[in-house]
Amino acid sequence: PEEYELIEQVRALVPDALHYPQRYILVFLFARRHSVPHTVQLLTKHLAWLQKMGLSPVTPENPYPFKADELTDSERHFAITEGAFMYKHMLVDKHNRLLQYIRMKCWIQGRITVPRYISTIVWWYYYAFQHVPLNIHRNGMSVVVDMRDMGWNNLDFSRDIQQFITSAITCFPGRMRQAWIVNTNWIFNTAWSLVRLVVSTKVMN
Repeated sequence: PEEYELIEQVRALVPDALHYPQRYILVFLFARRHSVPHTVQLLTKHLAWLQKMGLSPVTPENPYPFKADELTDSERHFAITEGAFMYKHMLVDKHNRLLQYIRMKCWIQGRITVPRYISTIVWWYYYAFQHVPLNIHRNGMSVVVDMRDMGWNNLDFSRDIQQFITSAITCFPGRMRQAWIVNTNWIFNTAWSLVRLVVSTKVMN
């Protein structure tokens, strides 16, 4: 009952979320430890970002801002079977957290346009919102970054990618609990030798 009260508080403070599904608002509340002010800030940014991307408004009747069938056959094949992400709804870790598995070797710039790829990621996020049990959403998420066979052609420093990374950090719900970087290579080892000099002990651990 307390969580339903929090949902209504959020809706009262975010007019654009009046018809946003209760379940989705709960996911945002989980990501901000049930803090209404912080949830309002995150949800407001998220809805503004969806609008900026030109994606459809989300309602109980239209639970996805972007549908997978809006992709071409080749784009859908890339996103589902060859893309860099094994999407969160498919996997959980031993602590029953959503697990996102990132295969760096699979991102090759130009194989699919960044806006289309972002739209597919948005679809998978909303699929997780709708179908993953809420008790798993409560636990946060874990990330595995697999650098096996990764090379320079898998690095994308384009403006679109930088903007999306910023949006993913500031506009999407998710509380990362743990991350692993596996099969590291010289690219990571070179970067890490510099980054570790300025990273906090908490992050290092």
